[in-house]
Amino acid sequence: MTVLEVIIATAILSIVVAFVMTGFSSFQSSAATDDLKLQNLDEARLLMDTVSKDIRTATYVQSGSPAFSTADVTHIIFTANLLTTTYPNQVEIYIDTTDPNTPYLVEKVRTPDPGSCATTCTYTGATGSVTTTRFVGKYVTNNASNPLFTFYDSNGAQIIPPTGQTALSSTQLIQINSVKINLSVRKGTSRAIPATTLINTVTLPNLYYVVQPSPTPTS
Repeated sequence: MTVLEVIIATAILSIVVAFVMTGFSSFQSSAATDDLKLQNLDEARLLMDTVSKDIRTATYVQSGSPAFSTADVTHIIFTANLLTTTYPNQVEIYIDTTDPNTPYLVEKVRTPDPGSCATTCTYTGATGSVTTTRFVGKYVTNNASNPLFTFYDSNGAQIIPPTGQTALSSTQLIQINSVKINLSVRKGTSRAIPATTLINTVTLPNLYYVVQPSPTPTS
C-alpha cells in the first residue's frame, strides 16, 4: 500500500468515525432530553392528582359563607372535608419560591381552633389546633403571567379579579363554583426543554354539604 493510499484510507476512516461520533452524541442528547421530559411529566401528574383531590373536597363552613378565603393565581386557602370526620379543616396550597431554581408546591392542612365550631369555625392556629405541612412536589414554574389557578362561577364564566389585582376580592369568593388548574413543571436544566403543562378543571361538589360530628347515641 502506498503512502497516498494510506492517507486516503485514514481520511475516509476519520470521516466515518466523525459521523459515528456525531450520531452517538446526538442520540445521547436526545435520550437525555426525553428523560427530562418524562421526569417533568411524572412530577406534573403527581402534583395535579394531589391538588385536584384537595380542591374537590372544598366546602362551606356554614351556609352563605365562601369556601375560599384566599383565591389568588398561585395561592389558595379554603375549608375542606379533608382528613376529617368532624368539622372541615382549612387547606392552603401555594408555591414556595424561596429557592427560585427549585420552587416547591406546598400543602398545609389546619384543624379548627378548639371550641370555635360551636358558632363558626376559625383557623388562627390557636393552642390545641394542628397544622400539617407537606411538600407535594417541585419545579412548578407558574407565576402571575402563567396562573396556576383560575376561578369560575356556576354559569361557567371566569371570575375576573379587580383591576390591578391577581386575587379575587372578598365579595367574589362566594361565587367560586369550579377551579381550573393549569400546572406547569420544568426541572432546572441548561437544555432548551419547554415546561410540561397539565390542565384540569375541578368542580366543587361539596359546596352545599358540611361535615358535622355524628350525634351521640342515646339509649
